[in-house]
Amino acid sequence: MSKEQYKPSALIIAPKRSGTNFAVRIFSPAFTSAVNEPLGLHGDVPNGKRNPLSPWEYSSVKDVSQEYGHSRLKDDPYGALLAKQFLGWLNRGEKLIKETDFLYLEWLLASANLKPLVIHRDPRASIASVLKNDLYNRWGFDSKLQRFINTVMNSPLKNLYGNKMPFQEKFPLLPVHQQLAFYYGVAMQEIDRVIKSYDPFEITYNELIRGSDNVLMAIVDYFQGHWNSAVSQAARSRTLETRSSDAYSTFKGYGDLEPFEDVLTREQLDEIDHVFSALGIRLKSVGKGFPKPFSIRELQEERRFMPVTGSKEQSVQEVRKSAVRVDTDTGRSFYVGKTVVSNYEYARFLQWITDNRIPMAINGKPLFYNDLPDGYIHKRGSQIFVDEKYADYPVNFINWVGAAAYSVWIGGRLPTGNEWETGIIRGKKNVEKLLLKANVGEKFGLARVKDHRFPPDERGIHDVLGNVSIWLTDESGNPYERMLAGLEWNHTPELGLLPRPRPWWLGTSGLGIRTAFDSVNRQIPESVFLAKMQELVQLVTQHHEDHTQVSTQIFQLFDQLFSYNQSHEE
Repeated sequence: MSKEQYKPSALIIAPKRSGTNFAVRIFSPAFTSAVNEPLGLHGDVPNGKRNPLSPWEYSSVKDVSQEYGHSRLKDDPYGALLAKQFLGWLNRGEKLIKETDFLYLEWLLASANLKPLVIHRDPRASIASVLKNDLYNRWGFDSKLQRFINTVMNSPLKNLYGNKMPFQEKFPLLPVHQQLAFYYGVAMQEIDRVIKSYDPFEITYNELIRGSDNVLMAIVDYFQGHWNSAVSQAARSRTLETRSSDAYSTFKGYGDLEPFEDVLTREQLDEIDHVFSALGIRLKSVGKGFPKPFSIRELQEERRFMPVTGSKEQSVQEVRKSAVRVDTDTGRSFYVGKTVVSNYEYARFLQWITDNRIPMAINGKPLFYNDLPDGYIHKRGSQIFVDEKYADYPVNFINWVGAAAYSVWIGGRLPTGNEWETGIIRGKKNVEKLLLKANVGEKFGLARVKDHRFPPDERGIHDVLGNVSIWLTDESGNPYERMLAGLEWNHTPELGLLPRPRPWWLGTSGLGIRTAFDSVNRQIPESVFLAKMQELVQLVTQHHEDHTQVSTQIFQLFDQLFSYNQSHEE
């Protein structure tokens, strides 16, 4: 089937807590690849680390470039590479993208062939959901909203919203519900401003959650209006199957449709209404009669970071001791780590990279790891630190380059799709059994690599299925993609267990590493690995316009490294 039949791609837009995850679960079977928030707000602050795909540079909108996201990116090798890779990958169609941030929408919609679905929810209900589930603390909203305010005050948005609320030094002192009210007010207005000329499909949160199959099929038809009848019918069938599957279980009982008046006090609602009035937004009045005030923990747990210690040799020995031999359906054997890679284990690799003067980022853009303010691994000077509380949690937000580089460094490689399916999970027939004891479907959140709630299988392998997905070596046929497999802690089976494509440069929550080994006695010499990492840095720094060629060269470089660990023994 030709690629031209799979147009257009789809974009799901809404502020946070507005049903976007549910929409992705319902509609993702209609697309070959679904991506969660690739462009987000990540670190868009003055003098801070920006998301390399973000178009914002705190200047006028005339500087926005459809090719690079921002015209200055053409002078920024890594940022320009990622922007061109992203748009090249996206414009091939078949993609479903979910975004809850909105500062880049103008560039994104002007740059790619996207059909937008916009979900509207009463912002008071979204705020109530954040408070009820303690998400302000769990998701680090304090730092995220501060970055959001800094972006507003250092961009053209300042002219629209700069005099609507106390900013900068006063904003963190506001009650949580008022901070959230300003965020939702700006989000609603910016989304409305940008999408007007794109004929979006608009639906309310309640219609989406309670909607009949006719409502859902109308959305599918809107997304896939240019597809031929056979493709459209297949997509409709897959979406109906998803509707009747566990994708819907998150909302059984409509627990999150609880009236916001049952969570917010009258005083809080009045204060939220005042914020929206200042922004020129009029909210519908609410009924009378409120329960006792809803209380939320005000103080955040203090974060403590510890320096990374231990040598590469110590890491290698630890991995060798814990590696398990597994067999594939072809009769060959290989070894695999008992656990997915933890933050601490990956931080040791980053310390080695730092000690050998290989940059973690190029021009402030992540190469191996994105050192975000609310992340668990940080570099201070020449020392790598790890959040003590999360040291034993799976490293995630890792792109394919980071996963591949770590695996070679430790003496192995990434698994193949066949090795994952027939060796690690031991066949599709085993999936149903594995799901009974897997960290999937938002049961517990991201869990430690050896958490007692999820015991290992009889081979001693933890998280055979669930907690995080893992990168594979397999190509997808697309020059920008590699494959991944498994399920993430917040995913459900219909999102795809078996190898599925993902852009190599994109690391997202729940995407981590499990290393494979052909022999636990093989180890690449440091001099060879170091030379290849220097070649990688030079390749990214000096890349030219042919971004497809750059991707090919990056893959070839790592193929050489994988082959070295397969054929050389100590």
